[in-house]
Amino acid sequence: MKFFMILNISLFIIKIDSLTIQGSFCYGCNLAGSDINEIPNISIDDCLSECIKEISCTYFSFLKSNNNCWLKNKPDVNFSQFSNDGNFISGIVERSIRCSNTQDFTPNPLNCSLYYRCFSGFLQLMGCLNGMYFDPFRKTCSIDSTCSYVCKNNQEVTGIFYNNNEYYNCVSGKIEKCKNGGKFDIANQKCSKNIFQIKYTSGNFGLIESANIRSKVMSCLAWCMEDIRCKMVSFKYHSCQKFDLINNNFFLNISLVYFKLF
Repeated sequence: MKFFMILNISLFIIKIDSLTIQGSFCYGCNLAGSDINEIPNISIDDCLSECIKEISCTYFSFLKSNNNCWLKNKPDVNFSQFSNDGNFISGIVERSIRCSNTQDFTPNPLNCSLYYRCFSGFLQLMGCLNGMYFDPFRKTCSIDSTCSYVCKNNQEVTGIFYNNNEYYNCVSGKIEKCKNGGKFDIANQKCSKNIFQIKYTSGNFGLIESANIRSKVMSCLAWCMEDIRCKMVSFKYHSCQKFDLINNNFFLNISLVYFKLF
């Protein structure tokens, strides 16, 4: 869980004049000059990756109209030096935190609009625009993300997706573990030994939503725990399905399921 080490970097959307700065990116801004290399017809993700791989690159500019990318070098660059230009997206690369693929598309526990990406082995802070929140299951920004995984004040504790025996203590600012084999109950914000009952079942149930989850079953269970409607989940071949016990729009045939006990 190394991504919690950079929580203090640009935790909120920042406005400088008409610039929109979210995480390590500035939307609608550019800083001319200091070019190292120009790469035509490339995606913004690849533009960022190329900048990280080029050791002398400290920031990049991406022209939206033709997908051109400029790798740039300026020591001690910061967004106060940038000017307004709606044609560009610019980014300052971060090389202080190493990462692996398991940390790609991970949520920020202090701000629902921020999340982390792992590019070329280094962790980058990204952000959602237009009032959207990051959805850790769809791994995208969404207008209807529930935003249940963050500290809403400094008196709370909040669960950590992908590792459900740990939680983030908003008071101490540290990651802590549930004791004696307990699991963290995201909905009730406490450790508990009995959250789900596992058994085989069949019949008609109310399918709420399905998602393809590449990690372990604990992520599927966490998704159910933060949804008050969810009473049961099925997890098979990375497919997670949430069910209620009221409707009957979906038939399960002798399936291993997890019933929520609260």
